[in-house]
Amino acid sequence: MKTIEIRVESLKDNFDKFKEIFKKVSSGEITEKEEYISVSSIKDLNKLLTPKRIELLNYIKNHEVNSIKELSEKLRRDYKNVYADIRLFKMLGIIKLERKNNNLIPKILYDELDIKIPLNI
Repeated sequence: MKTIEIRVESLKDNFDKFKEIFKKVSSGEITEKEEYISVSSIKDLNKLLTPKRIELLNYIKNHEVNSIKELSEKLRRDYKNVYADIRLFKMLGIIKLERKNNNLIPKILYDELDIKIPLNI
């Protein structure tokens, strides 16, 4: 099962981890890419993973979708909003888009999202 981690962490913590990873990559200690998404607050996490966006990800994962237009119709959502959500998830690396017969078909790259929220924030 392929999982991507979504972490709530301060910008300072995120920058410190980036510096640590950069040093390890530079010295050859790390050769594999670590895949995760970092948000700086629970508020940002809630903005990222709204109920409609989670519904969209679940639908794509569990149904065959032939276009973004079809997806918006199945979810009974405005095309512009669905397209914006697809672009966001593509930018974050959660979705890829395949072109078929002049349609863009969204495909989920992960089986689950693993949310990490420290209790000391």
